[in-house]
Amino acid sequence: MAATSACASMPKTSRPTRAISIQRHEALSLAMPELARCWFIVTGSGKFFRNVQLAPADTLVLLQVDDDGKGYRIFWGLTGGGLPTSELAAHFQSHIVRMAASRDATASSCTATPPT
Repeated sequence: MAATSACASMPKTSRPTRAISIQRHEALSLAMPELARCWFIVTGSGKFFRNVQLAPADTLVLLQVDDDGKGYRIFWGLTGGGLPTSELAAHFQSHIVRMAASRDATASSCTATPPT
């Protein structure tokens, strides 16, 4: 039996209205079919949230988990190269738990860094 995703049942109006080109595809270390077709915006690995306002296209990444939950497609961001946060799998697992508690769940997490 295939897993279903709260994101898969989102109305069509919540999807992009114009074509966005895929920059690349990456595999997940653990399949997460519960998140199939879900969109996320996260910081890049080694990037600091405080730099989003200075360089959003280099600091952030817009990605979508693929149809089977075994990987994700990067659509925008990380213009200087790199990958999403190294904590992506942990954030995804937390999001799956939150979605199980409420189909209307929105998750946000922040790993704060001390000011310099």
